[in-house]
Amino acid sequence: MNRDVTVRGRRMHACLLGSGDITIVLLSGSCVPLPQLEYRPLIKALAKDQFVVLLEKFGYGGSDSTPQPRDLQHVVAEYREALAALDVPLPVVLAAHSMGFLEALYWTQHYPGEVSALVGIDPATPDSYRDFDMEKAAKQITNLSQKPLLRKIAADRYCRQLFRQLEIPPERRSDLHAKALRNFAGPVWAAESEALADNLAAIAAAPLPRSIPTLFFLSNGKGTSMSSALWRQHGLDFLGNMVYGEYILLDLPHNLHQAAPDLIAKKIAAWLRPAAEQE
Repeated sequence: MNRDVTVRGRRMHACLLGSGDITIVLLSGSCVPLPQLEYRPLIKALAKDQFVVLLEKFGYGGSDSTPQPRDLQHVVAEYREALAALDVPLPVVLAAHSMGFLEALYWTQHYPGEVSALVGIDPATPDSYRDFDMEKAAKQITNLSQKPLLRKIAADRYCRQLFRQLEIPPERRSDLHAKALRNFAGPVWAAESEALADNLAAIAAAPLPRSIPTLFFLSNGKGTSMSSALWRQHGLDFLGNMVYGEYILLDLPHNLHQAAPDLIAKKIAAWLRPAAEQE
């Protein structure tokens, strides 16, 4: 089921699927024009055992854009308002891909009572950005955002690949393509990239939620800017700080949600169920 809710005067789009006593809120990685479409295989797989909510933050998917700052305080506040508008009961499991893990982590740091567990789907942990040129990445997105023709070429390429991969029928493609073109390297993406350093500082300033159960799925690093060993080590180092940290290594690229959605969903359900049965 698709629903739009009003958050701070703007429309935020959500996808809700499945049922059960466990709710998983799925947060996308950065620079994903169409999260509901790109994460659809994982949403369907997770919904076999749990109630799943995908929130498309402002500037993504079918949600409006926003001129508001893209610091984590604003982004997480918008997510929380959306859940309230959707009448989603708390606490929830936060499952986040890539840079979405920073949002999930900040959420857990500041509102621990709202989060029962953390799942990182090849998460970009804070330490992983020590080996990432944030300034260069921000300049690339900002430059692309100012070049309409290049944005269109990139969005066209993205849509062709995704439509073919997911076998999207022709009658749906026009609307989806328009959303992707609107979002791709838009002002929200540029603002997010520029806010990254400050967002990492905000996470570092708050204590880690060490007692929160945490499960990581770690890829072979392909699709990131790092070697497999370095990428995985950052994830393992983070889990070393957690009291209840577990991980699963997969010899698959960064977009695990597309490469192994059924496997990931099965492992998450098995990991969550014992905890739920003990309550």
